[in-house]
Amino acid sequence: MDRRLTLISIVVVVTLIFMPCVSEAKIVHIAVDGSLIALDDTGHVWAWGDNTYGQLGIGTIGGTYAPNNAQKVSIDNVTAIATSGITSYALKKDGTVWAWGEGGRGRLGTGNSESISSPVQVEGLTDIVAISAGQNCYALKKDGTVYSWGLNDNGQLGGTYGVPAYSETPVQIVGLTNIATLGEHGNYAVRKDGKVYAWGDNTLYKNPDTGKTVYGFLGDPSGPGQRPIPFIVPGLDAVNAITNGWCYSIFLKNDGTVWGWGFNQDGYLGDGTKFTYPVQIENGAKTIVLRDWVCTLPPVRADIDDVKQISTLFNTVTALKNDGTVWEWGICNSGSQYGAPGAVLSPVQVQGIDHVIEVKTSSATIVLKDDGTVWGWGYNDGNVLKEGNVNALVSSPMLLFEDLSPGVTTSPSPQPSLTSEVPNQVTLTPTPQQFQNTTKNSTADATLPSNSTIQPAFITVTPTPVPLPTSTSVPIPGFSSIAMLSCLFITAGILLGFARRKDR
Repeated sequence: MDRRLTLISIVVVVTLIFMPCVSEAKIVHIAVDGSLIALDDTGHVWAWGDNTYGQLGIGTIGGTYAPNNAQKVSIDNVTAIATSGITSYALKKDGTVWAWGEGGRGRLGTGNSESISSPVQVEGLTDIVAISAGQNCYALKKDGTVYSWGLNDNGQLGGTYGVPAYSETPVQIVGLTNIATLGEHGNYAVRKDGKVYAWGDNTLYKNPDTGKTVYGFLGDPSGPGQRPIPFIVPGLDAVNAITNGWCYSIFLKNDGTVWGWGFNQDGYLGDGTKFTYPVQIENGAKTIVLRDWVCTLPPVRADIDDVKQISTLFNTVTALKNDGTVWEWGICNSGSQYGAPGAVLSPVQVQGIDHVIEVKTSSATIVLKDDGTVWGWGYNDGNVLKEGNVNALVSSPMLLFEDLSPGVTTSPSPQPSLTSEVPNQVTLTPTPQQFQNTTKNSTADATLPSNSTIQPAFITVTPTPVPLPTSTSVPIPGFSSIAMLSCLFITAGILLGFARRKDR
């Protein structure tokens, strides 16, 4: 009997030790832009939404997948994720970067422009600690330098605007050093001392009918045009994070306040005001002044504080406060909560959601709660929110994803009381294709205007491709919770059977 009790005790102790290891996986990070990818705490990646370009990474191209049919991506040991909508990226524990989806103009960084529907390693990158994605993917190395690949039509790669037109392998953005944080969609990088670098296109919007422009997108009030040489944005300090929408930029300071500049057409800056076009009155009639003008600069403070995270992409700005509540302004994804359509000029709290630890915004707003569940609202672009009725507006938070178990698709409980669909209630203006002005002069001078007060971060630029590393990461096999528990019970049965035999 003593031997039996000893064996039972051993089984109990082993079970208590291994039980935490066999608990259900939990989502810890999210990224969204038409398609959604989610990272769990075991290093695995899940995906759903639009798969037109293979951006879900499941080995096929085409179709859409709703949250109740989430797909597991064939990659592991992942620590960070990012998506540009048509291409997805993952950072692995070993410091390498992997990509899948649309590969045109070098977007995958694999040395060619082929599209691939399964994860493939980006060439030449090691010791990477963070990634972000917009028109290009940006990778931050442990030494504080930044690399990018893909398009260079607006000077995204730094150096010389349009030369090369794109790069199929990563190049270092010379002049960026001592970087702590990347901009959510590129264009910006926060230095460790809280200063902000910017590069790319300083033009916000060009009217195709009048040819007049709004400029200052990068925080330079001197004039429109490209700024391929990274410069320090004047007047910004103590910055913690920065992001940008189609015509504005928003940054979060270390004190929890939110600031922004840009074309404040629909209250994107959150300060209670809305941009009005310059007008002139002649013979009692008002007409819009046809001239170039600078956007709202210097930055203004939004009517919100105690913020820990910000996110935006098109027309909605989302902020997560330290108390776990979510706030929005602009053309809100949760618009009908506030009597939309129309602009919301100051931050308003999104009702029906709390205990949030991460927010991501595109045409839909997706949030991660502290219990690992994923919720969302906004436009059902690519079935990212639910099956069917694509592009309908879901104006209140609804549960998308829970009960995660490796190898098993998830089936969230329906939330009819929280869901309200209002098709075609709000029109996103401009369209996502207008996120950056595409009317470019390929022969334009890439230097700063003569009246600019901006100081370039460097003078001579020679982007240098990075050599391909010799090592390759090896996937580590995982075990499902059911399999692990089965092994424990089988072991316990064998040990108890052995004990009974010995007692006879």
